[in-house]
Amino acid sequence: MKQIFAPNSRVCLQGRMANLFPAGTDQMAVVYDDGPGTVVTRHALHNALANNQLHAVEDEPPAFFSETLLDEQKQWELTRKVAYVADAQKLPNHRSKRVIEGSMRKTAQRIGDLKPPKSWNTVYKWIKKAETIGKDANPKIGLAAQQRKNDSRISEEVENLMRDVIDDVWMQLDQKSRMHAYKIFRHYYFEHFNEDIGMRMKSTFYNRIKRLCPIDVVGSREGPRSAKALMRAALDEILAHNILDLVQLDALHLQVGLLDDDGNFLGYPVVHFAIDVYSRAILGFSIEIGSESAAGVVECLKNAFRVKIHSSDHPYTVNVWIMFGKPFMVGNDGGAAYMAQTVGGLLAAMRIQRQANETRTPWLNGVIERFNGTCRTQFADHLPGYIGKRSNPKGHDITLEKAATLTLSEFEEQLTRYIVDDYNQAPHSHHFGRSPHNVWAEAAEMMPPVEPAGLEFAMRFRGNWIEPTYDLTNGLRIKNIWYNDECLKQIYSDKKRDQKSGPIKMHCLYNPGDISQITVMHGDELFVVTCGRTKNIPVFEGMSLAEYDAKRKRAIRLAEDENNATNSHVDFGVWQHTQSNAEASPVKPKPSGVTRRQPQAPVTENTKTVQAVQIAQHQQLPTEPEQDIEADEDDQISTNPYALAIQQSKNGEPNDE
Repeated sequence: MKQIFAPNSRVCLQGRMANLFPAGTDQMAVVYDDGPGTVVTRHALHNALANNQLHAVEDEPPAFFSETLLDEQKQWELTRKVAYVADAQKLPNHRSKRVIEGSMRKTAQRIGDLKPPKSWNTVYKWIKKAETIGKDANPKIGLAAQQRKNDSRISEEVENLMRDVIDDVWMQLDQKSRMHAYKIFRHYYFEHFNEDIGMRMKSTFYNRIKRLCPIDVVGSREGPRSAKALMRAALDEILAHNILDLVQLDALHLQVGLLDDDGNFLGYPVVHFAIDVYSRAILGFSIEIGSESAAGVVECLKNAFRVKIHSSDHPYTVNVWIMFGKPFMVGNDGGAAYMAQTVGGLLAAMRIQRQANETRTPWLNGVIERFNGTCRTQFADHLPGYIGKRSNPKGHDITLEKAATLTLSEFEEQLTRYIVDDYNQAPHSHHFGRSPHNVWAEAAEMMPPVEPAGLEFAMRFRGNWIEPTYDLTNGLRIKNIWYNDECLKQIYSDKKRDQKSGPIKMHCLYNPGDISQITVMHGDELFVVTCGRTKNIPVFEGMSLAEYDAKRKRAIRLAEDENNATNSHVDFGVWQHTQSNAEASPVKPKPSGVTRRQPQAPVTENTKTVQAVQIAQHQQLPTEPEQDIEADEDDQISTNPYALAIQQSKNGEPNDE
């Protein structure tokens, strides 16, 4: 069962060969060999397995591997390596030095190896080679497929001894010379074979050093910074041979405050861009507020996939946004939003390859990184309320909220105008003065782009995976918003039959950029559920969570101000009378250490009035309904101090007490 749900598992589902990829906490992306993929829950796969509709396909050895092609010596060497690797993999932290050294001794005794590996690093390399095709795969396949061509003049043992010396001596920060490393190799060779080779193997030893990757050598001998500098020089230009061969993704944080249509402050935008490396044209973008998430990445991909209709999507632009289509490969950095399982599941379902770069290697995404700088200088610097980069703000004394003048819709419109009418139409140095629009149009005539086959599925897909509990009366509650419809009730009934007890949780895909809808996953189908009701804040189509929270906070603030205005009036006559009584009979502090009950003073009519006024002032609650106490000519003025103070305050008379 674990093998079926492992990443890139090979299975046969309902008679169709496919690969499985994780696409969330409880769903898997199924990529068929003969058609588009889909996303199903693990529960559906369990049912398929129970009904013999799902079978695991064992990994087959590569076609070029055949034991019959190996001579007897090589077969023993392969068996020996597999023994060391398999024994180490059974232990936790099997790649650590301490674990490998302990495992080596036990394996050598078990298989009777008279010449065990001299260094633990040799077994470590065997483990890395065996796990290149998967940690759960047969190590024999990985080790056989990774056979390195050795010099026919030397044996496998001498070859391994050379590699160990090169790794332990040459590939170190102290930068020993090649001659020094060779002398150490001679010493170990003499200990191992009881023969002094002199300088016979010097050229062979030096050739082994020349075969090493230059970036690995620089990284080991000079440090990671030098290796990255060398890699940057080697990868100064990323090539693509046609449009949609490679599309790069990245997020741009802009320090400009945004408002909603009612003037409520939302935050600063985070814009995800998708750029075609061949034409340098922007295919699509998405906007988030405050931080980047997988939902923003998914919306950016969806915007890049689909055709943009000029009359409905961007009627305010002069030119038409002609860029769309399914890319062959998507490149991105190692950020959490881009490496989320939902993003990987969408790409796998659309049969799009992904090139994930290591962190702190921006030159690997050089095309989109250069566009980010261009967008910041040509577009963001001219926006009203823009205060510069976070690392070098232009107006460090000005907050985003105070400088905010643009609304979210105005920012989106201006950004679309910049991309469609300015950037895509402007001459580009990479194309010797030709615009990205013209380069794309010319390439599209030779190879027209098409929308992905699973576009309808992709448009229902959302980036954030959540599992809220279903309430039979109200539905699903997400961020103080309720979602419910008849389809959701039917899904609840189906889950209730399968789940005998406990709360019913729904598998949902959520997009904070559009809270008017959510996507509920049931089996291998996606259902769109609209917003049912909220707490007195209407939700319109396309409304973001930031806009909803801003309106909700404003409503709460207005209600608090109204309550404070209602309860802020305190009668001065009553307050002065209360203070005089409090000063006349001050409360004595309770002595420390006294636990017995103290005698209380007798309660009089005056103290009752003081207590009522104090409770009303501290709790801001009405003490009792005020009555009309204005005395007629024949009535006597009340002697009650509370009523007397109120009457004097209404008549504008000072309180003599």
